[in-house]
Amino acid sequence: MKNESGKIELNVKLTPEEVTSRISSIMDKETLFWHFTYTGDKKFIGKIKGQEFRVQKKIGYRNSWNHILFGRIKQMQNGSRIQGCLRMHSFVTIFMIFWFAGTSAFALLGGLILLTVPNPDSKNIVFIAVPLVMLVFGIGLVCIGTRIGKRDGNEAVTAFLDMFSDVLL
Repeated sequence: MKNESGKIELNVKLTPEEVTSRISSIMDKETLFWHFTYTGDKKFIGKIKGQEFRVQKKIGYRNSWNHILFGRIKQMQNGSRIQGCLRMHSFVTIFMIFWFAGTSAFALLGGLILLTVPNPDSKNIVFIAVPLVMLVFGIGLVCIGTRIGKRDGNEAVTAFLDMFSDVLL
């Protein structure tokens, strides 16, 4: 079942092919520009490749912090094991690391400039103010986006768990 870290693990009485079929039944296929070209009427969108899948709620807006259920299906003797993790896309996480590292570095550099300039004036405050504003903006954006994205991701996990409730081992 689901734990607090967003990981799920289900043992079901279905073959991997039957699991894949059930997952496909709740989602429309993801396309390259799916944010702009919705096809189908299902509530979720995703992709299945072999024994791996990803599912997320179909939303009418762009949210890079939207949480996606990434999972894998493994064959067992008496059925299948479905393992998954609810998280943001890796690109977003990497981008945030670079964003915060860069703005933090510029804020520190601006602080050092202000400390080393013998007679600081109001023009020099820009060296620290702009990176600090960018940091605060980034933190706010991440907090709001993550809260909305996690809510939508949890909805996908709930639908996913409900879909397999009748075949749990």
